Amino acid sequence: MDREDVAELFREFGPVSVRRVFSGFGVYADEVCFSLYLRGELYLRADAATAPRFAAEGSTPFSYAQARSGKVIVVNSYWRLPERLYDDPEDLAQWARIALGVARSTAAKKTRPARKADAGSGGTVRTAKTAGAGPLGKARKFTRKKSVRKKPNTNNPDKNKSAGPSSGKVLARPGTRKAAKTLARSTKPKAKKARTKSRR
Repeated sequence: MDREDVAELFREFGPVSVRRVFSGFGVYADEVCFSLYLRGELYLRADAATAPRFAAEGSTPFSYAQARSGKVIVVNSYWRLPERLYDDPEDLAQWARIALGVARSTAAKKTRPARKADAGSGGTVRTAKTAGAGPLGKARKFTRKKSVRKKPNTNNPDKNKSAGPSSGKVLARPGTRKAAKTLARSTKPKAKKARTKSRR
């Protein structure tokens, strides 16, 4: 079955676009892929609600075996078209419309923007994605750091270059003789020099 034959199956459904995908074709309507033609079989898009309908018709989901491990992968989002629908274009059109609705709903969930929490209700506003995360990733909250002026270290005066901004004096280590002498000099009142009258 070539591209024209695949499009002819959906003549009762409406205009479709058949494009090359993988080793077969993808059937699109309004830029949404709702059907695949792979390995000589036609598959329609399905979900948990519509898959039982396919199973009741004896259909199976699309599956393939991995080349290296041989493990069989089952793709439950696409189910094989029931055999009877190849000869019933009108009923096939109804199944195709349901498959298109499933494909549109799935595409809308993938492209739905992330909700931002209300800042007034105490939520965190998403501002940036964390590297390596993901999705969505966790949001980072940017905060501005306040500048803090360092206080002089009173426990270790050696780290202080000067006693004050304008004194220029080096502080002595507390508990030493030099510190005691410095303290005594600073607290001892200065003796006034007696004025002597000059003799004529």
